Amino acid sequence: MNEKASGNVPFTKDEMLEELKGILYCQASQVALVCNPEMAVVFFGVNVDDWHDSAKTDDLAQVDLKRFDVTRNLDVAYDYAFQTGAYWIYGMDEDIEVAAFGRGVNPWSFEGSLSPYLYDDSKARHVVDMALGRYKLEQGDDLSVRELALLASMTEAAVRNSLSKEGIETRGKPAKVSAETALTWLQGRRGFIQTRKEETVVQNRILHAKVAFGHYPFNEALAALVRSEQIDLAEVARKATVDASDIERILGGEEYNLDLEMLRRIGEALEIDAPHFVGVAVENAIRRKHHKSQPSAD
Repeated sequence: MNEKASGNVPFTKDEMLEELKGILYCQASQVALVCNPEMAVVFFGVNVDDWHDSAKTDDLAQVDLKRFDVTRNLDVAYDYAFQTGAYWIYGMDEDIEVAAFGRGVNPWSFEGSLSPYLYDDSKARHVVDMALGRYKLEQGDDLSVRELALLASMTEAAVRNSLSKEGIETRGKPAKVSAETALTWLQGRRGFIQTRKEETVVQNRILHAKVAFGHYPFNEALAALVRSEQIDLAEVARKATVDASDIERILGGEEYNLDLEMLRRIGEALEIDAPHFVGVAVENAIRRKHHKSQPSAD
């Protein structure tokens, strides 16, 4: 990515994901403590010499974030929070999972280091809380002062001062304001980015498919896309001039026809990026054949 932070985006997605590696290290080190070091390696994907020690740069550099579903959630949450990239993908499922991640982060590592998620300037926590606040705004739920501060690009102290000056009463502990009041107040703040209108169904589907294909097995990603977008497979087969069984074999994780023209027609009928679909389909088929050709461990 290597994008530069600018405007109302105080840090890049890459910077947030680098921090995520340290958060995951703390989670893994707790697995080493509660279970055993071998299971920690299974979870983390990196063979750490000593889980009693703090995270080392070399170990973190080896972490493959694609192994973790939370990477996809934070990726989507970042775009939604700052209204950049594929901001329209974030929905109820993502909101539930992002909130659960935030609540479940281990605060300390095995050796006693505080998780980066609990640093005052945590980028991952910034994104989580900001995305949750934006979604509450859309759903009509009360927002906390912290959520208002993040959405307005202000400090919490400045928000409290502003609410007090404008005679806006908060309720509960921690202090919250209604979504209606929050939206009116936010619209008067220079740093607030209004939640944009959802893109067309086709554009949404294209980005949704690319994200899914990048993080999940090909057939599972395609099946999830079909479910979430309520795609009529019979209609897809008709448009692509293929037998429904050809599509069913792909969805079932079976071997399928590697006719590039046929795959292109299926991609177009699904109304996603056809060249990308064909490329992923071919790569998946080749990997399956390579796996089958490997000698059995027995």
